[in-house]
Amino acid sequence: MAGYACWYNLQQIFSWLAAMGWQVILHTGVTTRSDLLQRFLQLAANHFPPATLNSWRFVWHWSPQASEAARQAAWRQQRGVLHRLLPQPQLGIWHRFAPSDPGNDPLFHSPLLAEADFLACQADANEQLDLAQADSSRLASSEYYPLHKLRQIHSALRQRQLNLPLWLLSWNTLTGDTRDTNGRFFRGALLMDNLLGWRTRSGCGLLVKFRPPGRSSRQRQARYLQPGAALSARPAAPGLLVLWLWRRLRGEILVHDKNLLLLHHQGHYQLLLRNTVVYNPWLSSEAAFIQRFSQPYSVRLQGLDGSWRIKQHLFDQHHGALFPLVDAFRSRSGPDAEDYQWLMHQARPALSVDEARLDGYWLRIDSLQSNALALYEFTPQSPTAP
Repeated sequence: MAGYACWYNLQQIFSWLAAMGWQVILHTGVTTRSDLLQRFLQLAANHFPPATLNSWRFVWHWSPQASEAARQAAWRQQRGVLHRLLPQPQLGIWHRFAPSDPGNDPLFHSPLLAEADFLACQADANEQLDLAQADSSRLASSEYYPLHKLRQIHSALRQRQLNLPLWLLSWNTLTGDTRDTNGRFFRGALLMDNLLGWRTRSGCGLLVKFRPPGRSSRQRQARYLQPGAALSARPAAPGLLVLWLWRRLRGEILVHDKNLLLLHHQGHYQLLLRNTVVYNPWLSSEAAFIQRFSQPYSVRLQGLDGSWRIKQHLFDQHHGALFPLVDAFRSRSGPDAEDYQWLMHQARPALSVDEARLDGYWLRIDSLQSNALALYEFTPQSPTAP
């Protein structure tokens, strides 16, 4: 492999990821050839320091179609290769659990689970619904589907006395089943609700595709050899903006209910408001229908005295969503490089800043659109000299 361009490309990508301090997850399975895996790891060990190799995680796909003998043979061969060539390998099992009753899956009866370092899974709310026939009650059941599925899998692990970390490698809220509904169905609050529901978490990641479709082979190669361009050349997806807001949250929880989260950290306060709404994504392009879900709110925070700097980050259909912005371009070929630069600056939450002297309380009366998020950050100001 060392003579092929594919290894050179992989080497550049892995080097860039290591420089960024990002952890890499590599996937294998029953059909993975152990000799090629060994060759790949030897090349990696010759180039990368042990610290980089120790940060890699390997996910082995459990195949329900294969026989138990074939699964055990493939697992133990690949596990042996990893332990021979890597200082501290981490090998987990990935499985696509059924939408309902994942606790009775045959995987939980496999001896391989006791040898795994972690269990990985996916949870997609769309997999349990037929949107053409879904009524309001079934749509509502999708709101916390990723959380419910994780809890069922956790329960099954505890019943078998398996203390395995659970990795959610792929998850989704309700989106619709077309590109149009996927993009127009704004779901910021739905995403945030699921993120807030995970009580224990050690990190988060993203899937990066370095080869954009619809380019010539020379263009694809140029972008492939510059992995950083894949993250910087296009606007942030709305899901990443939700993740950005989520990662800003810190401190002690003072109040947490369905629509409000209040945090305190070293004299600072954060107030997160959200208007979570579940409805059929097929109706997400109907402006009059969507307007029905706009929610007025009135919030009064007691106990705030003195001078405060108050920031508001507003993320909704008109502040951060991509599709309304892209609709402004009436070009068959889509946005060009200059258009993308404009989109990168526009597709972000709205920011407003206020400085106020408060006398015991702060009051805000406003409204949130469907699945909108509003994060207020309160920073005390030093008293000024008279």
